[in-house]
Amino acid sequence: MTGYKSTGNMRLVRKQPFQVREISEIREPRRIFIIFTEGVETEQRYFEELSKSENVKKNIQIKVLNRWKEHSGRSNQFQVVDDIREFIFRVTEIDEKDKSRFESYSKQIVDGCTNKTLLNIANKNNKLIQKYPDLMSEKENIQNQLFALATITTYDSTYDKICIIIDRDVNSFSEEQYQNAIKLSEENNFILGVSNPCFEFFLLMHICDMSKFSKDDILENKKEQDKTLMERTLDKLMKEEIGTSFKKQSYDVKYFIENIDKGIENSKLYQFENDKLINEVGTSVFTILDEILNSPY
Repeated sequence: MTGYKSTGNMRLVRKQPFQVREISEIREPRRIFIIFTEGVETEQRYFEELSKSENVKKNIQIKVLNRWKEHSGRSNQFQVVDDIREFIFRVTEIDEKDKSRFESYSKQIVDGCTNKTLLNIANKNNKLIQKYPDLMSEKENIQNQLFALATITTYDSTYDKICIIIDRDVNSFSEEQYQNAIKLSEENNFILGVSNPCFEFFLLMHICDMSKFSKDDILENKKEQDKTLMERTLDKLMKEEIGTSFKKQSYDVKYFIENIDKGIENSKLYQFENDKLINEVGTSVFTILDEILNSPY
């Protein structure tokens, strides 16, 4: 994400969902779960596949964003959450004509367009980058940026949910930064999905309960030959279970969605309260799945 400055207290957008949403067959508005992923590969693929699952009700829509991306450098958990808060706030301040432009350009690209139309969008997008330098960047993917902006323009804080997926990553982030991330999420009604030590631990819950490993070894998540213990274990178990290997950018994500119930139940065997995950093995990511799969809307 491009560098944002704090704007203090922010009131996120409130709209009437019946006025801005597509109405379903049973006359209810779509509820959108906007998933911000810290990782640009493993986590994103998981939730994109979940969005296609038959277990997700028709009135539920999942949109996955990884807005800040690699061009902004690595951020601590608090900065990640604060960037998201500020991004949402700044998008709500965009004038209505430009909001419509973002939605229109994004839809044209998603639906497929000619090279001529794409070039035209790119040229118009350059003007928008100059107008909104805090929200857009020439260094980032045009489609991803437009999709993110178009998604947030219809965000309703009283109805939709902002979900943020992060790793505890004890070696990189201080306890103070972690606690501040939790506090900021609660203040803005964001759902924070934390995994300690990492998201791969959450994926492993779909295969086994990891009871053969000590909690100390899991927390250490020792790296050998460019792979952590969680990654090596995933690779080994996936080869045994389905005959495919695990790579962050390419793995059989359908297998995990098909075993989502097992993943949720095994996750409950470990710590899932975010304030306690600061030093304990576990994951609260499944609480987001519960919210999505059991939404009353």
